[in-house]
Order: sequence, then C-alpha cells, then structure tokens
Amino acid sequence: MLKFLAAIALVALLAVSFLSMPPASAGGAPLNFERESYLPGEVAVAQTAFGRGCCGRGWIEHGPYHAYILQTVEGRAVGERIAVGEVSIDEEEYRANGQTFTRLVARVEFVVPDVPFGNYWLGHCNEGCATELGDVTSGSFFVGSVGSGAPHAVAISPRFAG
Repeated sequence: MLKFLAAIALVALLAVSFLSMPPASAGGAPLNFERESYLPGEVAVAQTAFGRGCCGRGWIEHGPYHAYILQTVEGRAVGERIAVGEVSIDEEEYRANGQTFTRLVARVEFVVPDVPFGNYWLGHCNEGCATELGDVTSGSFFVGSVGSGAPHAVAISPRFAG
C-alpha cells in the first residue's frame, strides 16, 4: 500500500510540474503584425515572444539586430533589401497556470517606405547579416489597401532565386 501511495504522489508531483511550466512552441517565433496591410507613410508594428532557438542562431549579445523588408511575388523575393529599422528587445511578464513568468519580446516598429503596393516580407539580422536572433523568424504584410486592385497578402517566406 505504501508503494501505491508513493506512486500516486509521484504522478501528482509530475502533473503539477508540467502544468506550471511556461508554454512551449516549436518551429520558430514569427514576427506578427498588428494589421495585415499598411499604406506608405503609416507606422507598421510587428512583434513576437522568443527564445534561444536552435542551430547556433544568434543571441542578444550578437546584436544589434536590424530589420529589412523585401517585396515578394508569388512567394519569391524580388528586388533589394530595404532597411527599415532596429529590432528592439524587451522583457515582459505574463501569467500562465496561476504563475507569473518573464519572457523576451522582439519588436520592430517602422514607417512603411514609399514602395509599390504588394506583398512584403520582414526579415532581420545582425551587423553583416551573420545571424538572426534566437528563434525569431520573419513576418509578412501587404502594402496597399483592400480596394487597391492588387492581390492581397499571401506571402509566407520567400524563396530566393539564385
């Protein structure tokens, strides 16, 4: 009977441990825009909570990190990178399962340049583009308006023609 009670206590302890862990994610942390479309001259904001990621990606001390946009056509990057600003890194508290945790948040805020209407991809890298920040990936948005006659944002990640 004592072994049975010990086993139940162990299961209960493991359950509480798993429930109190912060949420996990896989596949990276995409930069999420506040809106899906912007006009030139408007302020665009994208952000994501992030972690270290894998595969030797950069970390805070490898920064600063710079953001850029690329136009995409049918999922392919076209043209040159356009620098749009810095990636800011902040800490924020959040609650999960009755506990308070701290997480890192990457944020990019920029004025949309005077570019042709269409789909755009937001990327980032450090000086010399040697690495990206942790598991932060990219984001996509549309420059234009729904009534502009241009196709609406569908880009996910560009394929670079080379």
